[in-house]
Amino acid sequence: MIEEKLKRLIISGEKHLTIQGLWGREKMRKEDVEKRIELMGKRRRTALKILISISMILLLIVSLILFLVYYVKIGSALLHYLPLPLSSLIEAISLVLAIFIVITILLYLDFRIRKRRLEESLKPKPTFYKGKRLYVFTYPQGAKGGVFARTFIDIDDKTVINLRCQVIKPQEIWK
Repeated sequence: MIEEKLKRLIISGEKHLTIQGLWGREKMRKEDVEKRIELMGKRRRTALKILISISMILLLIVSLILFLVYYVKIGSALLHYLPLPLSSLIEAISLVLAIFIVITILLYLDFRIRKRRLEESLKPKPTFYKGKRLYVFTYPQGAKGGVFARTFIDIDDKTVINLRCQVIKPQEIWK
């Protein structure tokens, strides 16, 4: 099985297949990262819809009670059926709404942080050779797979260029 993956790697020149990928641990592709971000966004939106719905129901209940008590003047009969005094009930609902606001802010911040981390995982990491920044140039441009000759050229004390020239094409290897 590993030989098949090696053959596929050499022929197609896939960049996402690494040595770790030969044993089943492949890097995440851009499509996979976008799907994960979209799925996270859907989950957050669903949670926020639920929180907002509960908040609106609680606000309507408090508004209805206040309206009935102070404007319609049937508060004394209604207040006897409430499990808490009116001021304690309003405080409890205000506390629940404050907790919902904090949860909403935490959900938003968590989503932003996770999204940024996933997007950063897609960015190419700078490569180094003997402590120097390595830039890779391939000839012919865009060639994938096959056998390449490497030449390292020191530019300065911080930079090295790797010139890769294709010696054998991938089709010639597996004849």
